[in-house]
Amino acid sequence: MLKNKQIAAVILTILCCMIGLHTNQSRAENTGNKNDVISKLTNLRKRSNKIQKQLDKIAKKAEEQSPKLKKLRQRLETTYNNKLKEHGYPNEKEMGELRNLQRKLQNDRNLGSDERKALMEKFQKSVRKLQIAQQKAQKDPEVAKTYREWNQVKSEEMIKIDEGATSLQQEQQDVMAKIRNLQKQVQVQVQGRKSQ
Repeated sequence: MLKNKQIAAVILTILCCMIGLHTNQSRAENTGNKNDVISKLTNLRKRSNKIQKQLDKIAKKAEEQSPKLKKLRQRLETTYNNKLKEHGYPNEKEMGELRNLQRKLQNDRNLGSDERKALMEKFQKSVRKLQIAQQKAQKDPEVAKTYREWNQVKSEEMIKIDEGATSLQQEQQDVMAKIRNLQKQVQVQVQGRKSQ
């Protein structure tokens, strides 16, 4: 699952870069409201990261102290990874090529616009393949069942370690809901500008 988190981080970085490019192009149009939303999103993400670090610390302790939780996590990872492969998830060689492509797009300032466009299209196609495999694996009934079981035991074990885990989990859900709401607002604004 660590590899999947790293891959998700790579995808998020690329998407943020793409959004950032769009944001830079249209910044002159509407800076006041957008800056407020961006500022709110930034603050909410910082808060979410802080809460998540606390939750991760508690979860790590819980797993260290609970053989049942550790065994469930291993079963979840195995099930998920098997389903990823079933659904066409890239192998290590393909992932290496994807990372190299990402580095080239980010660091090679000498790329011509046509070459950059072609590489970006190739990268986006590869990322989309990866995302589809991840979505299919996550929606798989066997993975979903194992995840629910693991998550339930994890929550129970976290509360045994730290009674404040419940309030942190609730706060994290609230912050994430606010982030999703602001992201929807940004989407509506971007779509509104595209239709103009």
